[in-house]
Amino acid sequence: MKHLVYVLTVIVICLLLFPSDPLSANDMVMIPAGEFFMGSTAAEGGLPDEQPLRRVHLSAFYIDRYEITNQDYERFVRDVGHRPPAHATPASTLWEGTIPMPGIERHPVINV
Repeated sequence: MKHLVYVLTVIVICLLLFPSDPLSANDMVMIPAGEFFMGSTAAEGGLPDEQPLRRVHLSAFYIDRYEITNQDYERFVRDVGHRPPAHATPASTLWEGTIPMPGIERHPVINV
């Protein structure tokens, strides 16, 4: 859940920083309010950070129809000075310094 909140925050910041982008309200979809079960139990083999299984209620919210690409996120990193995405295992980090590895510019950004 913490990662979802962080990703949504980054999306909102990108939208605020780059209003001249061709994004519009039509590029977002509303997720209706509702409840769902989040997490898992130890009996199901859930990891400690996935426990406990619990019912979560979310209010309605809007989310981008399309994922933020590495190219989009690179511009955010450059313009704001935010740290580039990194994985705890260096071999899994797909960025070289402050730019994505060649060939993944249009892929969805991960490790944020």
